[in-house]
Amino acid sequence: MLSIIVPVYNVEIYLSKCLDSILNQTFSDFELILVNDGSTDSSRDICSRYLQKDSRIILLDKENGGLSSARNYGLSVASGKYIAFVDSDDWIDLEMYESMINSLEETDTDIIVCGHKVVNFDGTIIDVINTTKESVIYTGLEATKLILKDEKIFSFAWDKIYRRKLFKNITYPIGRIYEDTATTYKLFNKANKVFHLNKAYYYYVRRNDSICHIPGKEILRMQHNFLSFYERYQFVMNHNEYQDISDNCKEKVLKMGFNLIHYHIRTPKIVDEEFIQDLFNKLKEVKLDNNSFISKKYRIEHFLLSNSQILYYKFLQLFFYFK
Repeated sequence: MLSIIVPVYNVEIYLSKCLDSILNQTFSDFELILVNDGSTDSSRDICSRYLQKDSRIILLDKENGGLSSARNYGLSVASGKYIAFVDSDDWIDLEMYESMINSLEETDTDIIVCGHKVVNFDGTIIDVINTTKESVIYTGLEATKLILKDEKIFSFAWDKIYRRKLFKNITYPIGRIYEDTATTYKLFNKANKVFHLNKAYYYYVRRNDSICHIPGKEILRMQHNFLSFYERYQFVMNHNEYQDISDNCKEKVLKMGFNLIHYHIRTPKIVDEEFIQDLFNKLKEVKLDNNSFISKKYRIEHFLLSNSQILYYKFLQLFFYFK
């Protein structure tokens, strides 16, 4: 019934808790696909020990290629009617999949979403995210708009179950941080119905050593985030049914793009000049009209950039110099 894909890379202190929470589910009709992404610690040995104990486990080994590469590899061998993802440093409620699969089958929906709890490794709850007072069924179009606006439903890969057929011709972009931001909306766009369950079943562990917190990775995170939101903007502009949220997508692209330029001016040796030039070109492509509900500061900055890239750049250099 369900294929659960878990990418594994150097998570020896987290992995057993993650695997135990999956294998002890009250729902049992699943295959657990562990994708060892070139781990250099004992993660592979831990996977091997679990493999000997449970016939539902499939263990795949590959060279290190990142989270997207591992997920794509898992998808290539998955045979279940449905697909789920769990990150190997997190864990899940023991009733998560029974509850979500039953809801999927009862409502005949293509995707189901639950909430999640942000926790420390010891289980201390920091926050509860993405829950709704009552369970809701959306059309695919309604849910995709919510994803694109980052409203009520977010792009996380792991708080959802998807019909496997939705992944036809869709893969996660290799080498990208926040790869789900670039992918999840495409899956939702193919769905007929989406069920938002009013339960928080997933436990997301907040780690200080995650890639988003590693020194030197901040600019890469910003670049990849911009690229994902620029692609989302292009998607919206190419589909008439999403025109009512186009201003929201434009503003996100402008905000991220201008933040990147500001970062580059303050630390000019950090951001690649070629990327910055491509960034300028992409921002100039964003079309604003008099009826656009875009904040004034982004309108002014876009106007300056569109009319004279050189003067805009000099203006910002002087602004940050005297600031």
